[in-house]
Amino acid sequence: GTLQAAHQLSMEPNPKIVYAMARSHLQRKEYANAIPLFLTLKDEQGAGKPNLDIYRGLAHCYEGVGSLEKAIEIYSKAAEIRGCSQKEQAMLIFEQARVKVKLN
Repeated sequence: GTLQAAHQLSMEPNPKIVYAMARSHLQRKEYANAIPLFLTLKDEQGAGKPNLDIYRGLAHCYEGVGSLEKAIEIYSKAAEIRGCSQKEQAMLIFEQARVKVKLN
């Protein structure tokens, strides 16, 4: 799969390359291929400030494959990230509400 291809490039795949691959899958609506890449990036962020784009991409993919509850959960986690601006928080809460409406 795509993740194995990233691992074959080097033992430690460059997060920028993995992110570019994930975004490429997302733009082509290949959500199932993008999810493991976004999950790898999310898990390997370390102790630094989490990247909101990773959370947004992951949530969008879950929504794309119909896992609306999972999308809502990811948007919620992203909105709780320390250092998240009020504007970013508001956008994430809006996205979360938009998916909740689809769920009902």
